[in-house]
Amino acid sequence: MKLRSISLLLSIISLSFISGCSEKESLTDVQVKTNMITHSWMGEEYFMITVGDSSFRGKDFVETFDFRKDGSYFYYKYTMSSLGWIGKWNLEDNGNRIRLVRDDTYSEEFPITYLSSTSFILGDTNSRGYNLILKNN
Repeated sequence: MKLRSISLLLSIISLSFISGCSEKESLTDVQVKTNMITHSWMGEEYFMITVGDSSFRGKDFVETFDFRKDGSYFYYKYTMSSLGWIGKWNLEDNGNRIRLVRDDTYSEEFPITYLSSTSFILGDTNSRGYNLILKNN
């Protein structure tokens, strides 16, 4: 009887520990993604160009897409007529989407298609999105 009670108690403790660990991991998923994103990236921007009745897939080189820990970002590509864009970014939908806000009148939201420590894909690279790699600083 005593052995059965100890076995039952150990099972309850194990289940409590396992469920506690999984809750902690799910609570930090957004923070883990935030830490992975907050780097300087470079790569390609994909977009659709419509001429007349036809649409074509366009592509441009992104020199810098810098996501900072304070929630700001800096975006620059060589074909820009300005010195780049500065805005705010934040993760939404439990870390599955990213919102980029440049000013009061312009914002974009992209699904995070892929994220690793060296590669970051936002949106759909067949229509509107970014395929980025970690930039060597």
